[in-house]
Amino acid sequence: MGIPRHGEATRSDNYLLPEHWCFHIYSYQATIELDGAPVLIRPGYASLVPPGVRMVYRYIGPSEHVYFHFKHDVGLRMVEVPVVFDLGDHYESMDIRARQAVGLGASNLTYATSALWTLLWESASLGDDTADNGHPLVNMAIRHIEQRLSGPLSVSQLCSEVGVSYGYLTRLFKVWLGLPVSDYVRRRRADQAEHLLRSTTLPIKTIAKTVGVPDLQQFNRLIHREKGASPRAIRFPGPDTKHSVRNLLPKG
Repeated sequence: MGIPRHGEATRSDNYLLPEHWCFHIYSYQATIELDGAPVLIRPGYASLVPPGVRMVYRYIGPSEHVYFHFKHDVGLRMVEVPVVFDLGDHYESMDIRARQAVGLGASNLTYATSALWTLLWESASLGDDTADNGHPLVNMAIRHIEQRLSGPLSVSQLCSEVGVSYGYLTRLFKVWLGLPVSDYVRRRRADQAEHLLRSTTLPIKTIAKTVGVPDLQQFNRLIHREKGASPRAIRFPGPDTKHSVRNLLPKG
């Protein structure tokens, strides 16, 4: 455990711990490569890296974090958490307690160990506040997607922010949602566009920009593919496409 300061003598560090887990709380922005996969870290983020994963830190400038290296007993119940995650409003409290644990670690290892496991359990429960009933990594990715539907959205960048590889996140989406990440993004953009087409008078061009597809030809192809009709047909439905409210009313 410790509170080192990096990024001054050198702008990168390389680590590989064969038997220890690594728990870090960050107060800076940098990139960490986990077995070659780059992941962005920001102030207020934490990471929990399993043994045997090569970590390469690439710093922007002076960078200070709190870290703990630890082992766990084989047979303990495992709880899934992202490799890199945002502590959100919990950051300040967790950072203070982590620093206190480091400060007392030399004289009171029992206290430091207890504090570490408390921090780990808090990290594991962070997603419970907003999680759906799906996989926590899928839920995290969905939150990122929903926040960015109106702009460019790269699946590779999404994977970096969630802290997993492209292939792993794709497999999770297929298992939990039944479709790849890119297909999910297209569907959500089409769903939002359909809602705006039916419930607002916004110009189609504006709606296209709002859902992150400013090119009208590309937008038309998206809506045709996902909804089976053109944007104009959805806005002004004919007899074949209109969802008539009369079918929902009792006859009499």
